[in-house]
Amino acid sequence: MDPVKFGQFLQRQRKYKNMTQGELAGKIHVTTSAISKWERGLCLPEISKLRDLAEVLDLSLVELIECRKNVDTYTPEQASKTIETAITVSSAQKTKAVIAGILGFRAVLAILYARIIGYQYNLRPLKIHYGYSENHSREEIETAFNLVLEDFTAMKADGCKMLELEYAGDEVSYNELLTRNAYQSGVPYRDCIVVNSRFISPLNGGGAWSRHTLYGWQWIIMEDYWGNWKILTRGYP
Repeated sequence: MDPVKFGQFLQRQRKYKNMTQGELAGKIHVTTSAISKWERGLCLPEISKLRDLAEVLDLSLVELIECRKNVDTYTPEQASKTIETAITVSSAQKTKAVIAGILGFRAVLAILYARIIGYQYNLRPLKIHYGYSENHSREEIETAFNLVLEDFTAMKADGCKMLELEYAGDEVSYNELLTRNAYQSGVPYRDCIVVNSRFISPLNGGGAWSRHTLYGWQWIIMEDYWGNWKILTRGYP
C-alpha cells in the first residue's frame, strides 16, 4: 500500500464527506496530527484504524486499501489477499519504527547527555523509552523528553537523579488533550505528549525529598496553536 497514494485518497474522501481533519480525528479517536501525517503520506494507520476509517467514510475495507471506490469485482480470495497485504504493510511499518528507535538509541542518548551536562549527578542509568506511536514522530517525542530534562534541571532538585523517561502512549496523550481542551477557555491546544518519569532522591534526602526514595512523576507537554511545545504541568499522575 503506497502511503502517498493512500494519503491523497483519504483526503479526497474526507473532503467529500465535508469533514475537517479534526472532525475525522474525533470520530476514530486519534489526533488531528495523525490524520495530517496520513494525508501527507508520512505513514500509514494500523489495520484497526483502517477499519474505523472505512466505516466513517462509508467505504469497504478493500476500497480504502485499494484507494479507489466501487471495487465490486473482487472475489473473496482477492479481497482477503488485499487485506492481508495491508496488515503486513502495517506490521512492517511498526517493526521499522521500533528498529529505528533501537538503532537511534545511542545517538539520542548522546544528545541528551550533552544537553544535561550541567547536572551534578551521574546520569549513566538514564533509560529512554520511545515506544511506538501513530500520532507522534520520534523527533516530537524527543523534544518532549528534552523539555522534561531541562525543566528537571531548572527545578534544582537537591541532588535527585533522573532514571527513566517513557512516552506514555497515544491513548493517554489523546485523552489528556481532550481533557485539557475541555477546560481551555482560549485557543485550543493542537496536540499533547504525556511523559512518565522515574527519579530517585539522594541517600540523605534534602529539601522536600525523602531519603533515597523513588518518585514517579508525569509531565504534560502541550503544543499550542502556533506549533510551540511547552510543559503545562508536572507531578504525580
